[in-house]
Amino acid sequence: MGIIFMLPFLFIFLIKTEKLREDDSPRKEPAKRLKMEEREQVKQGQEPLMEMMNQLMEEMKQLREENRGIKKELQTINGILEREREEWQEKEKLRRKNQ
Repeated sequence: MGIIFMLPFLFIFLIKTEKLREDDSPRKEPAKRLKMEEREQVKQGQEPLMEMMNQLMEEMKQLREENRGIKKELQTINGILEREREEWQEKEKLRRKNQ
């Protein structure tokens, strides 16, 4: 008996929610379209930035390679200088002994 009493209220509720859905969809559609357009504009604005970022990444890779080469050259030079310094120190010791 309680269910029969509630049926009209249930139908009214369903009708109102359906009307709300119908009312909301036309309002939301332009907003959705605007959001989509804004997203497209953002994507279009990001494309040049992404290209620039990719170029910067490539330049960074090249600079790292150059840096590695320079570090190897410096290590070689430091090794040569260290050997020459040791040779000079030995010559100085010998010269001092001879004096």
